Amino acid sequence: MHDPLEGRTATDRKLFELMALLDEVAFSNFDTVQVGPFQGMKWQNKTHWIDGNNTCKLFGIYEFELYEAIERAISRQPSTVVNIGSAEGYYAIGLARRLPGVLVHAIDPSADAHAICGENANRNGVLVKLWPSIEMLGGLDGHPLFVVDCEGYEDDYLKPDNWPLLKDSDIIVECHDFLRDGVTERLIERFKDTHMVERIEVQALDTTKLFLQIPMSQIYRTLLFTEKRPMGTCWLAMWTKAKADPPLIKVYVRKDEAAEWQLYGQFDSDAAWRDVQNSPAWQAHCATGGYVKVETLR
Repeated sequence: MHDPLEGRTATDRKLFELMALLDEVAFSNFDTVQVGPFQGMKWQNKTHWIDGNNTCKLFGIYEFELYEAIERAISRQPSTVVNIGSAEGYYAIGLARRLPGVLVHAIDPSADAHAICGENANRNGVLVKLWPSIEMLGGLDGHPLFVVDCEGYEDDYLKPDNWPLLKDSDIIVECHDFLRDGVTERLIERFKDTHMVERIEVQALDTTKLFLQIPMSQIYRTLLFTEKRPMGTCWLAMWTKAKADPPLIKVYVRKDEAAEWQLYGQFDSDAAWRDVQNSPAWQAHCATGGYVKVETLR
């Protein structure tokens, strides 16, 4: 295995040595992801890419800015998942757990990453197909979901003129403008006609909402809860117009506890549901003392 700190400064080395000690404490207290869309996923203190963020994955706060995008992608029921730049499998395995029966492809050039991803998949009882390069991937159709984090190569891979399937795919991609200047705007331009494009910026994490009991001082907790990024990035969540979103809200009603639930309506927004609540028909239903059940789907 290569030296993951090769080329780092002496200061960087000391920081990552400290992080390794803090990681040991965190993993001695937890062995599953604690919050977020992949809560409950088994995770180990083992990584091929030492960036100080493995404990953020354990806590479930890694790239927390993508929580809503991940949930929306799941609700759109992809036919398959392609994770380009899969590393140890955080997204590949997390999505395999959330989408049972959907084939997940994990693509990474590192054999070390494949080995750890395979271990993590086995620990979680899911199947993930491992590939060393995207060129080896074939046979995709339907409505795939692409999750892409490949250090600037998104500029090369995400070209719908070369790969028409991308036009029918949902795509969540981290944009590395500090490695490929202007890549974010180029991707927006390529997909604006076929996709609804959402730009997601890095945010500050409110750690007061994390009720994790870890026996260490606040400064060390702050180090664990902070992602260590070399430069600022953003993400694009691009939803193909070829597939509509499922309804946001479903409302069921019944006359009494013995009756079966009946679907009253499906609504694409909170505003639409509020309009119904203000309608005479709904107020008449409520006046009868009937029961109501509201399901929020994404």
